[in-house]
Amino acid sequence: MVIQEAGNTEQALEHLDTYQHQICDKVTLLGTRAKFYMQIQSKGPENEENEKLRSKAADIYRGLLKRNPENHEYYTLLAEAMGIQSEKEHLAMYDEYRKLFPKAQAPQRLPMNVAHGKNPKKINYSNMVSFCIISI
Repeated sequence: MVIQEAGNTEQALEHLDTYQHQICDKVTLLGTRAKFYMQIQSKGPENEENEKLRSKAADIYRGLLKRNPENHEYYTLLAEAMGIQSEKEHLAMYDEYRKLFPKAQAPQRLPMNVAHGKNPKKINYSNMVSFCIISI
């Protein structure tokens, strides 16, 4: 982390790769690796190499979501790694994870953070009713 804080993310990633077998917290290891990929790709121009780094980061976040589909931050970081910016793309991503993890609350609730406008059909409001019942 000191190497990364000094501004040399590439060297920090190499260090992480070298000593990964000694790191016990694999979830943090994966999250840090994905964060480094995103930091490295954001420094350079848009090219094929940076697109590969974004793809690697997205794959890591997908794996982390499989481990913990309730982590809100993973959804945000996955959307960033995938380059999702529009409301429609966000809602499609959440819909995919809602189908993948039907019992998880996060992919059911998080679309409410991104849905704008007057079209109530954008969100599955049946999920909102279950939130109201649970919280009462």
